[in-house]
Amino acid sequence: MEKALQLSFEDLGSRFKTLIPIWILGTGANFGRLNPFARHLSFTLIAVIFYQELLDDVRRTREDLVQTVYKLAESMKIECDWFEAEKIVDALMVNEGSSKHTFAFQEQFFNEHKMEWETFRFQYLEIDRDSTNFEEGLPVYKLTEEAQALFLNTNEIQKHLPVSIQQILVELLIEKGELKSALRMLDTLNHRVMTLLKEGKNP
Repeated sequence: MEKALQLSFEDLGSRFKTLIPIWILGTGANFGRLNPFARHLSFTLIAVIFYQELLDDVRRTREDLVQTVYKLAESMKIECDWFEAEKIVDALMVNEGSSKHTFAFQEQFFNEHKMEWETFRFQYLEIDRDSTNFEEGLPVYKLTEEAQALFLNTNEIQKHLPVSIQQILVELLIEKGELKSALRMLDTLNHRVMTLLKEGKNP
C-alpha cells in the first residue's frame, strides 16, 4: 500500500488542475429544470466555441452564446427558455460570489511538492481582443487554454496518441522499476494480438 500511496502523489497537483475545470463545469448556479443537463449544455457550448474559433466564426458575443445554448437545448430535446439559457452562459463566465465579468473560478488543490493546499484560479472564457470591436462595446469571447484542454482531453488527444493506453501503462511500469508487472502486461498484450490474428485468418 505504501508504494501505491507514494506513486499516487507523483504529479498529483497537476492532475488536480486538469480535473478541476471539469468538476466545476455546469455548477455554481441553480439552473432550475436544467440542473440535470447543465454540464451537458455547458460542455457542448465549449465544443461549439472551439469550432467557431477554428472556423473564424466571430458570432461569439454573450447574446450569440445564449442563442447557441437555446438552439442546443432544442436539438437535445431539452425544454429551455431564454432566461435559462442565459444562466448556462453566465455560469461559464462568472464564479458564484464573484463580481460580474471577472471570469475568475477558483478551487483548492493539494501541491505534493510543498505538501500544502493551494488555490488554482482559471477561466473558461476570455475576451477575444482580435475579434472584438471595442468601439461598439460588444465583446467577442474565446476559450482559454484550460477550456481548450478540457474539450481536447475528452477525445481528440486520445485519438491522436501514437500508442495505446496499455502501451503507456507498460512504459509507466518500466519507469517505476516494476519490470515483472510490465512483462506480465506485455504477455497479455501479445496474447490479445495472437488471438486477433487467429480470428483474422479464420473469419
